[in-house]
Amino acid sequence: MKKKLAIQLFGLVRTYTDTFDTFFSNVIIPNSTNYDIDIFIHTWDIFSAVGAANGLKNSRHYFYPTMTNKKLCDYDINDIKNKYKPKKIKIESLKELEWGIYRSLSGVNKLREEYEKEHNIDYDCILCTRMDLFFFSELKLDNYIINAYKHPELRNLGLPSEYIFTVCNEFGSFDVRDPRYPAGSDLLWFGNVALKNPPFCIYNENPNIVPILIKYGLNSDFIIFREKKEFNTAIRSQHGTAKARIQNYLSYKLGQALIINSKSVLGYLSLPFIILSIVISHKQEQKAYKFKVNKNPNLALPPLETYPDYNEALQYKNHLSYKLGKILIKAFKTWYKGGLFKLWFEIRKLKNKSKIY
Repeated sequence: MKKKLAIQLFGLVRTYTDTFDTFFSNVIIPNSTNYDIDIFIHTWDIFSAVGAANGLKNSRHYFYPTMTNKKLCDYDINDIKNKYKPKKIKIESLKELEWGIYRSLSGVNKLREEYEKEHNIDYDCILCTRMDLFFFSELKLDNYIINAYKHPELRNLGLPSEYIFTVCNEFGSFDVRDPRYPAGSDLLWFGNVALKNPPFCIYNENPNIVPILIKYGLNSDFIIFREKKEFNTAIRSQHGTAKARIQNYLSYKLGQALIINSKSVLGYLSLPFIILSIVISHKQEQKAYKFKVNKNPNLALPPLETYPDYNEALQYKNHLSYKLGKILIKAFKTWYKGGLFKLWFEIRKLKNKSKIY
């Protein structure tokens, strides 16, 4: 017999038209085998807002230039109902400068509670999240609720009688990671307890419940999806382009060095030192990047496929530079199998087939 799962969507609808398909394919479908799923929605009568937490100070309204204070029309409301097929939905007006998360979460909790009473049911699990999240990876709840606790080192702990699993933005803007305040946990959480407030308030609400952080993260498994035009601009300004990222791959840099320095005798003689220098420099860059991300996960680069020029950038993987670099890396990794001996034969073969870009 299937368990019962209530999915509670709260807050502003924002970019739901762009995110719904990913929500359906990565949240609904993976859990439909083990759960009967009901959806409840509490939202506001505008797409986006400049509120107490979303105001000019954080400039978040710039991510939704055509949506801020734009009213939902009948078409929008019907579209939301047709897409999500909620058991209950409530749309209210957001007060000026109100940070609506608490009222919206309270509202969606009430909708679920009403439905439980009307149909004399209890949900085994409640998942709370937002409609503007774009999911890249499957979120299968039983992987955490059941399978994770089969691990030898967790088996003896067992799952608490009351539990909340939550995403966590690592350290956020803090220097410590205190389990009593999981940063970023207001984006998505699930468990067998209905919280009145987001998980970062859980210690004050019920100190007996310790949030369990899951390996499912912002910018790796999902993102907050901005309005397309502004999202693309933000990606470019904050993270450059997909082309630039591929050109920064070690294989591309090594291939470029091989091409440039193969045009003279001096270049050929210098190649071992140039290659060593590139590898050392690349490793230092990677080490510095990991250090920065560990200190502040918000600095993590988003998945390559989210970049506006992703499809164009993929062509760089067909460039001679990239292919040469891959051959060189493979040769060094398989040196004990004669990789270095075969290297120049592989390069000549590739040059005969390729066109220099």
